[in-house]
Parts: sequence; C-alpha cells; structure tokens
Amino acid sequence: MGRDVDEADAAKAAAVRLEAQAVLFDSGREFSFLLTEGAVRTWPGSPALMMAQLDRLAQVATLAHVGLGVVPWAVEAPCFPLHGFTIFDGSTSIVDTLTGDLTLTDPEEIGTHMETFVAFGSVAVYGEALRGLLADIAGDYRSLEPRYTS
Repeated sequence: MGRDVDEADAAKAAAVRLEAQAVLFDSGREFSFLLTEGAVRTWPGSPALMMAQLDRLAQVATLAHVGLGVVPWAVEAPCFPLHGFTIFDGSTSIVDTLTGDLTLTDPEEIGTHMETFVAFGSVAVYGEALRGLLADIAGDYRSLEPRYTS
C-alpha cells in the first residue's frame, strides 16, 4: 500500500498481470466482471494510464464470451460492497484483502457471493451504456491530465 513501490517490481507485476489476461481471449471460456464506478474512477496512476485502462475495459467488453458491467454512481447500489471477490466455476470464491487473499469453498458463502454478484449485475450498465460511461470517465481523466503534468 502506498506509493513507495520499486519501479522494477511494478513493471514485473504489470507484465505478470498482462500475461494472466491472455486467458481472456480464450473463447472456450466465459467470464463475467462487475465493477463499481468508484473502482473505475480510483486512479492509482496517471490520467494517461487510467485512460489506457478504460480503453482496455472497453476492448474486453466487446468479446462475445466476456460480460463486463459497471455499476454507475447514478443508481442505488443493492448493498455496500465491503470487498472484492472472484467466483470460480460457482464453487470457490477468492476474497481480496489488504494482506492477502481468502479462499472460500463453503456452499453457503459461495451462494451469498453469487447473490451479491447478481444483485450488482442487475443495476450495472452494459454494452452501449457501458461504453458511454467509460467515455465520460475518460473525459474526466483527460481534464485532469494538465494538472497532473504541471
């Protein structure tokens, strides 16, 4: 946490993430992603980096086997998102924490995560509305860029 990150380590971590993302282009798999607008607007890097991230999200959202939704600030969230999680094949959920990941396999816990995912998915935007939202956010980052480089 924080900004005291070794640049070589950060570059290595970015390369590993990009390599892991290659699986997104395997059309034999299906993926569903949900983000809150707050997550998309949280910028741990420069506005230029964030605009590239938004472009990547828009690109991934066009893949037929990938569902990507963003819950806009303009809608009431179905509950408070306490933490992120990733559900694998409906049988395992990995919960992201500041100090590591928790692996959950209890069917009741997985069920709660699935219900939460479905609830957030019901208020998310997809397709053209998603592209419009991402474009609006990119415009906000563009307006921040001059202040960031000054």
